[in-house]
Amino acid sequence: MEFINQPVPEGEEAPWRLPSTRKAGMICLILTESALFSIFVVAFVFYMGKSLNPPYPSQIMEPPWLASASLIGSSFTIMIAEWFLKRNRTFGFNIWWIITVLMGAYFLGFTAYEWHDLIY
Repeated sequence: MEFINQPVPEGEEAPWRLPSTRKAGMICLILTESALFSIFVVAFVFYMGKSLNPPYPSQIMEPPWLASASLIGSSFTIMIAEWFLKRNRTFGFNIWWIITVLMGAYFLGFTAYEWHDLIY
């Protein structure tokens, strides 16, 4: 690994190295999530207005605003928890980590309730 930070002599090419596994993994995750979300949007647009018999989708389910806010908000609370952890403040980390877990549990509980309500 001596060659990593050394300058490359003129006329020679730099040795090839594997890309960072972290960057490659993050790029793959973003591409996969983007493709999945795009499929959902296309399916929604395709089936929009195709229901001819009641009950219509708007009569069955309400938009999950609070559950969505909880899920999105948990991303911010875990970032705050990480901030506390990096500074070795375990009490702050524990508080924000518990808040994150509770928000995630609320989202999962609401999702289970929605599915139960949809099926029965």
